[in-house]
Amino acid sequence: DRVLHTHEDKLISEQKFWEAVREIENHLAMVFHRYIETQRLKLFVNSNPVVEWDPFLKKEKSTQCFPTEVFSKDQVKVTGFVLPHISKINPETFDKAAGPKGWNEHQGFYIYRNDRLLVSGGWLRMFRKEDHVKLARIMIEIDTSLDFTWQLDIRKSRATPPAMLRDELKRY
Repeated sequence: DRVLHTHEDKLISEQKFWEAVREIENHLAMVFHRYIETQRLKLFVNSNPVVEWDPFLKKEKSTQCFPTEVFSKDQVKVTGFVLPHISKINPETFDKAAGPKGWNEHQGFYIYRNDRLLVSGGWLRMFRKEDHVKLARIMIEIDTSLDFTWQLDIRKSRATPPAMLRDELKRY
């Protein structure tokens, strides 16, 4: 009912409905991309399979991957990526890599818990989003025992790194 009605309780147009369906499909492709790409999960929207969205372009040979660093007694793993410039990949791949919200919104940290994406970009109030770092994406994998420490909300859609790790993340 929330998808079909506006805030004024009017029915939305068919075009708006299909836009909402595409947004939902993009969200599922992003949040569950690790499950989809390893075939542990198959999702369908209107009988069409949801194709994963890898925010790190790991399959592209010109993606730069930095060494993984481990913190908090193996409970936090951090791996950095710099995505290829448009001159290094085809324009279609570059456009898809921008993500559902675009290059500037998707720069920054990606926080995972049990292979589920919790946070999809942003600098966790440590840095500002700037155009010259829009290709930088940093994967953070946290253990389930750190839910309280990372202040995960009940929906598992927002996380805040603990103070003791903020300097390590800034350095990385």
